Amino acid sequence: LIVENAKSCDCPKVKRDSLVYSGLRNSKIVFLGELLSSDEINGTFKFKILELFKGQSKKDIIHGKISNNCSLFPITRGLWLVYADYYQDSTIGLSICAESIPLNKAEGEYAPPPPLPPYKLKSDYDKTIYSLKDEINILKQRTEGLSHWYNDLYLLREYKKAHMDLSEKKDIKNIFIASLIILNILLIAILLFKRR
Repeated sequence: LIVENAKSCDCPKVKRDSLVYSGLRNSKIVFLGELLSSDEINGTFKFKILELFKGQSKKDIIHGKISNNCSLFPITRGLWLVYADYYQDSTIGLSICAESIPLNKAEGEYAPPPPLPPYKLKSDYDKTIYSLKDEINILKQRTEGLSHWYNDLYLLREYKKAHMDLSEKKDIKNIFIASLIILNILLIAILLFKRR
């Protein structure tokens, strides 16, 4: 008999309306990106950063890798909302517990298949009605998924805007304080010069 250790990922439950805030709090870098490539053999992937919301990156292209069993490996090309952490060598890693999601998934590309139709549909009319109901349900799922994805993007942009406003206020405050210090030094120099 062979015994092997297995570890499962224990992801905390997060309510839908607080996913973005949880992701911002628990991730070192958050961005809107485009998945350029993914290499399943080496467990590496590459994103182009389109809009950075949190963290820093020296380049527009950022590399990532799988580090453990709880890593998320992105394979769906296209736009992603990425919540990631840095490794020591400046690559990123995605967790299955984080809120990273491709636009295709939000559109319902990976939605579960519709249930099988009742065993016997009596007429073509019944078959048409059943088919239309399935299509309506799929469109509802896609609409809801896209709505959530774009709402998350909106919240991330609001977060970025709020933090940019704060940093601008800090810059203005720092300039004001520096000006006051320089003015005080000049006044002290004038007072010392007049005493002589």
